[in-house]
Amino acid sequence: MVREQGGTTRRTTAETRDRIIDGATTLFAKDGYHGTGISDIAEKVGLRGGALYYHIGSKEELLWVILSTYTKAVLEVAEEVAASDAPPTEKLTTLIVRQTELIVGSAKQMSIEMRDRSALSDERRAELQKIRERIQAVWQEILDEGHAIGEFASADAVVTNTIITTCNSVAHWYRKSGKYSPSEVADRVATIILTGVVGPA
Repeated sequence: MVREQGGTTRRTTAETRDRIIDGATTLFAKDGYHGTGISDIAEKVGLRGGALYYHIGSKEELLWVILSTYTKAVLEVAEEVAASDAPPTEKLTTLIVRQTELIVGSAKQMSIEMRDRSALSDERRAELQKIRERIQAVWQEILDEGHAIGEFASADAVVTNTIITTCNSVAHWYRKSGKYSPSEVADRVATIILTGVVGPA
């Protein structure tokens, strides 16, 4: 019985923490990190300030959790695709599609990162940057692989950065009420990019 109660408590604690993170993500995206107070987050999720601190140590800790979780998810997708046995063109297509779909579902996190990542401590900003650099390196590995065997016309870093930026930019203009679903948008983005990349040098 004690174990059951402990398990229930742990689940409740995890659920509360997730609720806090979701609430903070919404508020940071809407009002900015500096425009959102702990009391605002507490009110959003129906907790008192003291209870909120019990689950999350500080407002900066919340910002770090939001940005690091999102960035690590992007890296995980990239590394998973790169580790497959598929040919480079298929890898790049899959990565473009999955990256675009992930970005569409992470518009709030992207907005927060662009506006508020400077609010992180120097150490955490540096750690986040290392993850971002690893993401770019994985993309570059796929482009280099394809270019080496003649599948891609170029593997220049400018091309790599342009592809990543194109995928990321979808989050700024995509609307759920629009004509296309996230997967349809992702497929179209992949087609446009690959038309310019795949082919003889």
